[in-house]
Order: sequence, then structure tokens, then C-alpha cells
Amino acid sequence: MFKNNYPRFEKGVVLKATMLENMLLYQRNMLSILYDGYSEGILAGVNLSIENGTTIVISPGIIKHKDMLYHMYEETRVAAHPAHDTQYLRIRFKKPEKKSDEVQLESEIILDEHPTGVEDEVELCRFVLNDGAVLRNSYRDLKDYSTLHDTVNIIETMYSAADRPTFSPDFLMEFGREMLKYRLTDINDVYFANECLKGEHIKREIIERYLSRRLDMPYKKLSNQEIYRNLVRTADMARKGETSGTGRSVMQARRMLVD
Repeated sequence: MFKNNYPRFEKGVVLKATMLENMLLYQRNMLSILYDGYSEGILAGVNLSIENGTTIVISPGIIKHKDMLYHMYEETRVAAHPAHDTQYLRIRFKKPEKKSDEVQLESEIILDEHPTGVEDEVELCRFVLNDGAVLRNSYRDLKDYSTLHDTVNIIETMYSAADRPTFSPDFLMEFGREMLKYRLTDINDVYFANECLKGEHIKREIIERYLSRRLDMPYKKLSNQEIYRNLVRTADMARKGETSGTGRSVMQARRMLVD
């Protein structure tokens, strides 16, 4: 049956260990229930910013890995140095370590020139830092997100969502802003752009089906690179006033509502 038992912290009530244990279990179980069925990847937070041009600051957040939630409560700073090849900032999850009173699930943050290629790692970004240059994470436009030299590239970053990992919510917000600059005639463009502006983790299948309809192509699962290229193409089409011809126009939708 459903229930909600909680401790009474009142004068005269003896504080018991079980009361504190129940509070801790409640928080752990609640998060597990809320994000059951979600994929691996960044669940909340873990935002990147640049300090003094060469230091990457990782904000607190939560990452899901192998059905377990990993929390980081404080900012972490990683110094970036010039290198000839692409560098990859990633999280490596260590094997569980059993202690006498607990099981420790920990990770480490790594920055080197080795691509993320093992199942116990999650990429946060990649870049090429040239001698004498400073790193940036601001972008001139949607196409600038693909820049590697001296620029934080987040196209391959994995974000947790229902069913499968999804695409960067930061990029999707910029896509939504870009689309709404134009006179959109397809109601699907309007709906999707507004969903992007919410800054939430949009289910990957929704992105794929939108692109399939918008670009008149058969539905299929897309890689991060394919999603990125197709979203950029869609924004270019909207800028030129081009539509796929498959969606209802905004005026058609309004007429249907009036009728």
C-alpha cells in the first residue's frame, strides 16, 4: 500500500537512529523512483564555464551511470594546457569499493588526448587549445558549436533522458531562439522551438521524429553529429523561409481552432 511516514522532531520526542536513517532513505529512494527508466548521462547541473581563459569550471550536479546516481556538491576546476591534438574532458567511474560500513561509488575527472572509448566514462566536452590562445564557451551562432580550436565543443556530451541519452539542452535552447527569430509557417516548428526554450532534457525520439518530419526523411535513430547537422540545416531553411511541405501552417491551425 502507499504510505508516508515521517519522524516527529518535537520537544520530548527521543531522537532515534532509525528516524535519521528513514530520512536518508527517503531522499535516496525518491530520486531513484523519479529517474527510473532514464538513460545514462548528465541528469542535472554539470555546467561548464571558463575562468581566466584556461581553467574549466564544472558546476555541481548529478550524473546517472549504470542505474546509479552520482552527486557532485562543489565546483571542480580543471586546468587546460595547449596540446597538438584534441583533448577530452570526461568523467571516469571507478569500480565499486566495499568498506566495512558502506559501498563507495566514486569517479574522477580526466583531461587528456585519449577519446572516450570505454563504458565507464562520460564525455563532458572536447577541444583543441593552441599555444597562446584562450578557451571559450560562447558561440557566435549554431554553426560555431562545431568549432574545436580554442572552443568548448559539447556536441558529443551525453545527457540523461527517458529511454536514451539526449542532445545538449543548451544547444537546443539556442536552436529554439534562432528559429523564433523567423516567420515560421509550420506549426511543428513553433511547437518544437518553444519546447527547446524550456531548457529541459527533450526525449531523443522527439528530436529525431521532428527532424524526420521537418526534413522529409525516413525516421531513424540519429547520432549526436547527425542531430547537430540536421538542426543547423533546419535553422538555415527557416532563415530562408523554406519548409518541408509536410506540416500544417500556423494559419491553418488557427482556422481549425476557430471552426
